Amino acid sequence: MVYFFYGPEAFRKREQSHALLRDVQKKGGVEIGIFSGADEGAMAEAIDFLSSRTLFSGGKRLALIKQAEEFSIDDMVLLIQRASMDKECVALMLSSWTEKEYKKHEKKLSAYITKKQYFGPLKGGDLISYLSLRSKQKGLLIEKKALVLLHSLYGDNVALLSHEIDRLSFLGRSVSASDILALPEHKEEKTLFEGSRALLGGSLSGRLSLFEALLFQGIGTEALFYYMSAVASKKSLIERLSIIDTRMKQGEDLDLLFLSYVISQH
Repeated sequence: MVYFFYGPEAFRKREQSHALLRDVQKKGGVEIGIFSGADEGAMAEAIDFLSSRTLFSGGKRLALIKQAEEFSIDDMVLLIQRASMDKECVALMLSSWTEKEYKKHEKKLSAYITKKQYFGPLKGGDLISYLSLRSKQKGLLIEKKALVLLHSLYGDNVALLSHEIDRLSFLGRSVSASDILALPEHKEEKTLFEGSRALLGGSLSGRLSLFEALLFQGIGTEALFYYMSAVASKKSLIERLSIIDTRMKQGEDLDLLFLSYVISQH
């Protein structure tokens, strides 16, 4: 059997490979060898490993190949051919190939691959959906606004966001955006969060004074905008922020758009 996990997003790819390794190990009597395509002679060593028989493994072998993209395509085909010839052999190939790179070699590889899975970069709504799913898997009840806040704190770093979800799951209760900001390590973000909330209402003079104070502290309009998006609850405000987001993506200056929002009637 041959598993081919590929794509630029390393964290989910690694987690999936670990899950497969655990499933194989549960069956017992499996010898595991770990090889890297970046190491000289790794291809020959992996093939020798898959061809070997030991008293303790009963002939069952799993070769984990990291950085498989470092092999030439001919060597890669040779390796997975060997793994597919023997039902007692499993090859787990991990590659950073993009979809385009995989398709370039798909004809040579597909006949031998049992299962392939692509792990592409996660951004925006796709990343929030992933975090929501992971929260459910960990038994964590968390508000969507809290997920948006985490995204604003950690960007598109899937590994950091996943570890934060795992950590929050140990609280044993539902988690809101305010709960996250109450954690000691997010003291600065709490100031930003509260300032963003205040910019959503209040008097014109109050909003302008606050806006000026936040900018003086070195807080950029982009950070303010995304925090405001996380805390907005009124439908009219959410719609206006959505319009700003659309116009920003079309190339308009966010600083001017944001200032226009601050001085407008709420």
